[in-house]
Amino acid sequence: MGRNVRKLSYLLAVVFGAGVVLPPAASLASGPGKPPAPKPPGINLPREIAHAAGGIDGQIYTNSLEALEHNYDKGYRWLEVDLHLTSDGAIVLLHDWENAFVNLFGAPPGVRSLTEFKTLPAVNNYTQLTIEGLAAWAHSHPDSYLLLDTKIDHIGMLSTIRARYPALVPRFIPYVASPEHYRAAKALGYQEVFWLIGETVPTDQELLSLAARYRAPAVAMPPVRAAGGLPRQLRAGGTKSYSWGINDETTRLALQQNYVAGVLTDFLEVLQPAPSAGTVKPGIPDRLSIRTDSRSLWHTPYNKFGDSDTG
Repeated sequence: MGRNVRKLSYLLAVVFGAGVVLPPAASLASGPGKPPAPKPPGINLPREIAHAAGGIDGQIYTNSLEALEHNYDKGYRWLEVDLHLTSDGAIVLLHDWENAFVNLFGAPPGVRSLTEFKTLPAVNNYTQLTIEGLAAWAHSHPDSYLLLDTKIDHIGMLSTIRARYPALVPRFIPYVASPEHYRAAKALGYQEVFWLIGETVPTDQELLSLAARYRAPAVAMPPVRAAGGLPRQLRAGGTKSYSWGINDETTRLALQQNYVAGVLTDFLEVLQPAPSAGTVKPGIPDRLSIRTDSRSLWHTPYNKFGDSDTG
């Protein structure tokens, strides 16, 4: 299916002005007002997650419809997307209003309105998405999972998404970065969450305590921490580790041998079937020498571990 046909399908899937998302034909056949059945609990976490919708045409951080389609066709079923707010409060797919915005639109940095975001021409004529467009895409790809990286007003965005698209909540997995965010996401009905940490915050011991207390299924971390002893300790407690910005097979394999369960990547191919993880081979040092694509290090996780409530 060509890009123009897919773009037309996307436009037909979203009723502009009303924010109404049309479910796929299969769900319509089940009767009016019946959302698609949620996936059963206990979802299997993947080896690869497409970072910022995945790379396309050598471009990264597009968060575009074309990137979602391209990487879905490559075999990705888990895709991370970045969510930001326009100046008038609309949720759009964008990493930031600085570097990523300039690279995508060739325009000066700065927050824009929803109308400006939708009408500015993007590089390669990519289709930039609102939350309505993302929901339409998710409805039409019922075996996909979307990892939500909210960049601002985290709980506010998750509340809005939960209210508008309750049928998609089982396949929308938010990042959380504090006990407060975790409890709020769970209260809103998000069944699974990924913890997101930075290079120094929280400490390993703080994170291990949080992971045990909140039974975290997975933690996304920068490469420098994925190369240390933290993944092994998390795995012992039943939590999987993921690292972002990994775009070469050598580093992926080294991290796998260091008990890292998966990577967030722009360009790596999906491995089928996934080999067993967590076997450290002789000669692998305790602290790995890793390589990352420097363009993928714009990832700026929020950290609010000042919450003193441990309950």
